[in-house]
Amino acid sequence: MSRLLSTLSSHWQALSFSIWVLGLIALFWGLLSLHNIFSQERDDAVSEILSRHKTLEQYAFQALTRSLQQQLAFANVNLRHVLRDPLKPNDSILYIENSRQLLPRPSVYKSVDSPVNIPINTTVNTTVNTTVNAKENNAKKLYQELMAVEPVDLVADNLSPWNERRILLSNFKLAVESNDASEIRWAFREISEQRARTELPGNLDIPYMMAVLEYLVTFSNPEKTLVQNIIRNGSIIDQEMGHYGLQRSLIAQRNLFSKQEFEFLRDMIVSMSKKFDIPYEDFLQQSQVEDQLLSGNFAEITSPAFILNNHWYIERRENHKILGVVIDIDSIITNIEMTMKAIGLLESGDAVDYVQQDSNVLALGDVQLTVNSNSLQARLQSVEKRFWIKTVLLFASAVLVISIAVLVTIIQYRKQRYLALKSDFIATVSHELKTPLASVRLMSETLLRKTRNLESAKDYPARIINTVDGMSLLIDNILSFNRLTKGAWPLKKSPVFIEEVVSSLKKEFSQYTQVPIHIEMRGLEDVEVNADQELIKILFRNLVNNACKYNEQDSIEIKIEAKPDPQVAIYFRDNGIGIKKSNWSVVFEEFSRIVESKDKSISGTGLGLAICKKIMQLHNGDVEIVNSSENGTTFRLKFASA
Repeated sequence: MSRLLSTLSSHWQALSFSIWVLGLIALFWGLLSLHNIFSQERDDAVSEILSRHKTLEQYAFQALTRSLQQQLAFANVNLRHVLRDPLKPNDSILYIENSRQLLPRPSVYKSVDSPVNIPINTTVNTTVNTTVNAKENNAKKLYQELMAVEPVDLVADNLSPWNERRILLSNFKLAVESNDASEIRWAFREISEQRARTELPGNLDIPYMMAVLEYLVTFSNPEKTLVQNIIRNGSIIDQEMGHYGLQRSLIAQRNLFSKQEFEFLRDMIVSMSKKFDIPYEDFLQQSQVEDQLLSGNFAEITSPAFILNNHWYIERRENHKILGVVIDIDSIITNIEMTMKAIGLLESGDAVDYVQQDSNVLALGDVQLTVNSNSLQARLQSVEKRFWIKTVLLFASAVLVISIAVLVTIIQYRKQRYLALKSDFIATVSHELKTPLASVRLMSETLLRKTRNLESAKDYPARIINTVDGMSLLIDNILSFNRLTKGAWPLKKSPVFIEEVVSSLKKEFSQYTQVPIHIEMRGLEDVEVNADQELIKILFRNLVNNACKYNEQDSIEIKIEAKPDPQVAIYFRDNGIGIKKSNWSVVFEEFSRIVESKDKSISGTGLGLAICKKIMQLHNGDVEIVNSSENGTTFRLKFASA
């Protein structure tokens, strides 16, 4: 027996030892497994952080691309208008067509060393082309020669366009000197039609039209509209042909004049514009712009790129066209960084950096953006640190989570209990106040009857009654809100006519204010909704009460109107002080009071519109503000279809 016990004891010890060894092995295996899990988590976390960093850089680059494309799209929208109107600012758009820069319009003048052919001292039948030095003010000479032209009475065939233009000028001068309005109009129309048929270069046409305008202004009293068309808009015929007025023509054809000629004509146009109160500021501004031709062989650019050391962003379009826009790369990068912080991609202290590359042409694909994120660096360090302490924290966290869960459950239970007690207390107190208020009102009515003929009593009893009614309405609102919030209002739906409800409350409405109240109802005769009649009364009581409280007019005007809508829609409009648009959604929140009146002592609980909202939601409808200003507010009540 002893041997058996000894054998069993040894076997038990061996078994215990085996179990202990197996336990140790299991423990070490478990710890090793946890270590491997934590190692894998660390590697995954590091990989995720690096992937996020790369994603942030890709996002920043895509945001840069979108921003550039948006700016270019905006420039493309304005391109046609800027091309058609030389007075519009054009220094922010680059447009090259067939290797010729159209925008920004180069401020190029005629070379001072270039000889020009200008017809001066021209007779009717012949044109004498006299070569003069461009350093001389040929535009001024031509203008003076045209001003001195003598009227002729000659009809000839096969005239050159310029001779024909001179004959028309002489005829126009005769008409102006005759002071015959119809003759003047006819002669001017002939000039306009001839200009439309035969275009002459601007170095002839602009001095010519200045002479015509000078004749017209000096020897007659032209309408401002006519002068404005000549100087700024172009005549009706010019507009039909797509031509410009003198302001736009001079800017568009700057290269046909020397700088001296250009400034002479510019000053004359500005002087005439001032005389007839015609806008000229934009013309003067564009005449002073000194944009030059951009340097660079842009024809070889085939993909979106930055040019001229990142000053312009350009893209090639079809038909040998290049469109570009001025950019501020630093400002764009700053905006991208702010946007990424606003949406939570970057944190405070993080930054998006642009690697500056001095190059005349830099393809968009070669742009390098880097994200320097202190938060990602901190996360890498934190991952490594957590790796060594996670085993201990695992157990501590489990205990902590359980403790927190228990505490949260207890706190939540107590919070709900507190809210329930608070709600019951408010309801009880409000309900208990109704009885003494009813007694006060009854005694006030008795006092009013007894003192009706006593001057010393004044209106005190009536004011007491109004105050009691106001307090009763506040208490009713609190009780109604409490019942609606707790879902304790049994909904008793029945067919309700809105007009009958409002009419039944009109007498009650008069107690809300001391000034006259007028209620106009339109289209409510056949408006019927399936609703709880008592709740509908509370709805209109609160709307009318608010219209009375928040009103500074001598009379209160309320309009209740039904309009066609897929659902039953009733519009309630008052003439109160209005609600700022930023507060439209806030006023429907419970206990929200936004007093914008001069009288800051307006009483209330901030529950009126909140109750209206809950009543409409209880009927599967909605109430919203559709318009509000200092002249009043319009609410729309949308009931669910029957």
